[in-house]
Amino acid sequence: MNEKREKLPEGSQDVPSENDILAQVMGKDKYGRVRMYGLGVSQSDVWGRLPSRKQSHRIAMEWKANCEQMEERFNNRIDELKSMFLRHRGREESISETSSPATSINHRPQITSTQLLRPFRVRDVVCLKSLMNPSETVAKGIIQSIDPSTQVGGEELGPNWCEVSIQVAVKKDERLIRSYGFHKTIYDAYGATVAWPCPYVAISTNIQKRSTIR
Repeated sequence: MNEKREKLPEGSQDVPSENDILAQVMGKDKYGRVRMYGLGVSQSDVWGRLPSRKQSHRIAMEWKANCEQMEERFNNRIDELKSMFLRHRGREESISETSSPATSINHRPQITSTQLLRPFRVRDVVCLKSLMNPSETVAKGIIQSIDPSTQVGGEELGPNWCEVSIQVAVKKDERLIRSYGFHKTIYDAYGATVAWPCPYVAISTNIQKRSTIR
């Protein structure tokens, strides 16, 4: 086995397969078993049936089309969310103007969108909801900031967003609304903080706050 391994091309590896170095030295596996995989494992379980080049190309095209459709739906949902925020912000400005007619436009009282949408406070334990299915919880965490000027991943939160530290990853594969660095999914952001829109955040009391949070 060592001699065959030394003859491998530079940079290549002996990947487990039906004709790997172990199979070349020990002989092909007997019907209904695969060496080193224990009892009850058959060759079809491990190696399966290899698709032809045409089938492989078709499968790859199907996966690519599915990914593009998912990305398009995700981007459309983001655009809808942004439009909703802009409409809500416009209503806030209208409320401010009508409630203080004697106040000039440059000195009218500022009402934060967070105050209107949710009574969030720092240290609140919350559930993060999915954009695709708002009734589904994708993670649980603790509010770290509701200040629009707070930066998460080098980008300011802005109005209607909050910073949340992920304490429990419920739906690990859920994509972050604002990804940054190596943080692309809920699982990637476990233990870190993410930016999440306030309309998709709900108060929760199911997890305890960490004593390290100050």
